[in-house]
Amino acid sequence: MGRVSSVRSTLKGNTVWHTMHPTWSAKEWRQYTPLYTHPARTTRAFAVSCLMPISLFWTGNNCGGILAWCAAASEKENEIDQGYDVMLRKAQVFLTSLHDPRRSLLENTVAILFALAAANLCAVFLVQGGYEFSIGSILVHAHYLRKSLLLCLALAFAKVWLDGKRTGRALFESLRSPLLLFLLTILIYSLNDRVLWSGDTIPARYLPLSLIRELDFDLDEFSFLYESTMPYFLTSSHRHVVSTYPPWAGVLALPVYLGPAFLGVDPTSLLLMMDLEKRAAMLITAASVIVLFFALQRVTLEKTAWFIALIYAFGTSSFSTSSQALWQHGPFQLFLALTIFCIVKGFEIPRFSAYSGFALGCMVISRPINLIVALPLVVYIVHKHRDQLVGFLLAGVPPLLLFVAYNTFYFGSPFATGIGTSVVAPSSVISKLSSSFNTPLLAGAAGVLISPGRGLLVYSPVFAFSVIGMIVAWREPKYLYLRYLSGV
Repeated sequence: MGRVSSVRSTLKGNTVWHTMHPTWSAKEWRQYTPLYTHPARTTRAFAVSCLMPISLFWTGNNCGGILAWCAAASEKENEIDQGYDVMLRKAQVFLTSLHDPRRSLLENTVAILFALAAANLCAVFLVQGGYEFSIGSILVHAHYLRKSLLLCLALAFAKVWLDGKRTGRALFESLRSPLLLFLLTILIYSLNDRVLWSGDTIPARYLPLSLIRELDFDLDEFSFLYESTMPYFLTSSHRHVVSTYPPWAGVLALPVYLGPAFLGVDPTSLLLMMDLEKRAAMLITAASVIVLFFALQRVTLEKTAWFIALIYAFGTSSFSTSSQALWQHGPFQLFLALTIFCIVKGFEIPRFSAYSGFALGCMVISRPINLIVALPLVVYIVHKHRDQLVGFLLAGVPPLLLFVAYNTFYFGSPFATGIGTSVVAPSSVISKLSSSFNTPLLAGAAGVLISPGRGLLVYSPVFAFSVIGMIVAWREPKYLYLRYLSGV
């Protein structure tokens, strides 16, 4: 068969058209295609798939021989469903784009520089204080996070602009890149150079070190936190000192703490620990921004999704609170955004509705009071995706087991957990919550909505327009899922 620009492949009776590289024949594509048609591959095939982008970029027109060797090394493919087929075919298109002869020397140069800048940013972000080494007489070093962010952002801007120019996209369309959104979010969150101080976040600040060094959830080794007296954010239970708050914000912060922990960061250094906390909080909140953007892309125009994601990132308490310290709010927002993504993805691939059970379970254990928020979404699954209900419930089991195991080990009861500043059992939750609502209704509403210290409309004024969105959702039958989300 001659060289072609498009190849048709048939899997399970579904015909899918793929845009292929014009210099490779259909036979060559068929040779390596099975490598990408099943997610459960051997370790060897996984390693090959990880190295594939590098091979495609550096080996030029000799890629066909390398890919044929990779295909020969892979196992016979197993049968897959349509969802995995679509996902993995997109990976093929991505790999093909890395070896596009239409890319100019400038584009390739910018792409290489961006890859180096991204690696540098990861090193500076994850290794506190940066790095420094010598190559002969040349000193290579990077110590400042903001400079690395600015460099990476500038090169990312150049990369998406050049790619857009080559493909004929308008400038503003090219700038609506998830990569640019993520880097810009991290940069702006880092501008104040400090953590938002609160005793509520102190346990989450030190917990990752305990998980890495001691492999446990207690804070016994940080005696300087409770030498004189036991503070409100800690409690002594079953001969251990643990947080009165759920520990899962600290668990999500683990990637940021790994490098400093192994390099011997001193936990008594307040400035270093606060810096780690701030980095972890920024990363968690920025991740929630990107996940929300991906979810919005599936239900509205890309420019609208970009605009809403920007408002969420910088016009709500994501900017003022969640990104500034390891509160429970950050994990809650991330898992809620992931739940919404799975729900809207479920319109295309039904099983994603079941996957939302895992994200929803993680959201609830990260802050148990979020159970109130989760209930409307559970009702939605029961109402509209009953065929996925069993999978939805099973997906929520792992977070629940983790929650139960933690509470049983440290508090002696499966469902005794931290709510507010104390550890309570289920039997006392209602009385605990009712005692918090003894303020007159009007005074309490004013405090929640417009008080300078905690007012929702002060820190997130855009929520005033959410009433309009709720009215539209309830008037239009096609927005049924939004009706349930309005209850969130």
